[in-house]
Amino acid sequence: MNFVGGYSKVDDHNREEIQKVVQFGHNEIRKHTNSNYHLRRIISVEKQIVNGVNYRIKAEFVQNSQVTIHEIVVHQHFKGDLKLSKHKIIN
Repeated sequence: MNFVGGYSKVDDHNREEIQKVVQFGHNEIRKHTNSNYHLRRIISVEKQIVNGVNYRIKAEFVQNSQVTIHEIVVHQHFKGDLKLSKHKIIN
């Protein structure tokens, strides 16, 4: 059940909009952490309709053979601009 203002699950991670948001988040993480993370796989994607859309992504990244799980929130303004609004390593 979805609640007004809550996140809803996105099942198709291969959709163009999802790939664009994930790639943006990945690039921003690499830029802000000065790291060489490589995306291994997308675990889950949820979206929330706000003043635009928040995408909450859990994904595995690899750096120097070490796998870590990250939670990323990317906000897409209704005009289309993207902004990384949250990033944390959760393992």
